[in-house]
This record gives sequence, structure tokens and C-alpha cells, in this order.
Amino acid sequence: MIIRSGLFRALKNSVSPVDMASCEMMDVMRGEETETIGVISLFDITGPALVILPGSHSKFVKLDNNNNIVSSATTIAGELLSVVTQNTILANSLDHQFTNIIDQEYLLQGAKLCREVGLARSCFSVRILDLFSQTTLNQRANFLLGTILYSDILTIKNSQALACEPDSTIVICGKKNFKRSVRNTY
Repeated sequence: MIIRSGLFRALKNSVSPVDMASCEMMDVMRGEETETIGVISLFDITGPALVILPGSHSKFVKLDNNNNIVSSATTIAGELLSVVTQNTILANSLDHQFTNIIDQEYLLQGAKLCREVGLARSCFSVRILDLFSQTTLNQRANFLLGTILYSDILTIKNSQALACEPDSTIVICGKKNFKRSVRNTY
């Protein structure tokens, strides 16, 4: 459904009314639909499919059998990564830097710990690794990236907005390094 309000134009999921019970199913899209149409055309995708557009606001776009956009879900994974890396106690442990080379072992270990103890504790483990291990800056940055990306995995698996079919094609687009880390974590 297209919504218009002044200059604001967007697509939105079909959820009504939006309340505490249904707010997780609601989402809006302002521009990612254009990117999704380009991805469908460029890669000759046939649904059902899930198009993953990682970034400051990661977008998950569900396509039906006719390649219609039927719903979306958004996270702030990129913003979380930025805030944690730049503006928390972990900033010194990361020297205010993101990963520059994917280290699959640390990426997956971060995701695994997040699955086991949650996002907040696994993020703090970056500080523990800095203080008490011989990890490199890049290894710690990968570990953090894995913890945050695991929360996106939970979105894909559990979001009622997406309700992905097991046989859906999954397409990941975006910047090379972030796309590789997303692919390695999923």
C-alpha cells in the first residue's frame, strides 16, 4: 500500500490497527522498493524471495511468487554497529574502527555468543577480549559485527512481517565487505 502525507511517500505493510500486539508486523519503505526492483531485474529473481539490503537501516523485503513486494522489515543494525563502535565503552577496545577484513571465525563466534547470552552481554565481551586476550583489533571488530548481525538473523527467522517460506530464494545486496559479513553470518 502507498501512503502519502505531504512530501512523505512510502510503501507500508498492511497492518491495521497498529498496536502493541501488531506493531512488529508494521514497516515502511521509502526508496528501497526501487532498489529491490533493480535487484529483481539484474539477477532475474523469481519469488518467493527475500531481498536483504544491509546498511545503516537494514531492510528485508519479502517477494511473493509473482515478484510483488508483499512486506518488509527494517532493523537499525548498521546504526547500532556505529554507535557501539564510536560512542560506548567499547570504542577504546575497537579504536573507534570497524572491521576492515572479514574474519569468519570471530564473526561466527560473536553470532554464537549473541544467540547464547543476548546482544548486550555479547557486545560487552568485546571489552573482555580486549582486556584479557591476545585478539587483534580486527578480530574484536568482527566479533562485534557478528553479535549485531545475529540480531538480524532473529528478524529473518521470527518476524511476523516477513513470515518467510523455507524455499524462498535469499538475495543479499550492498557494499562488498558488509555483504560478505552478512552472507558469512547467515
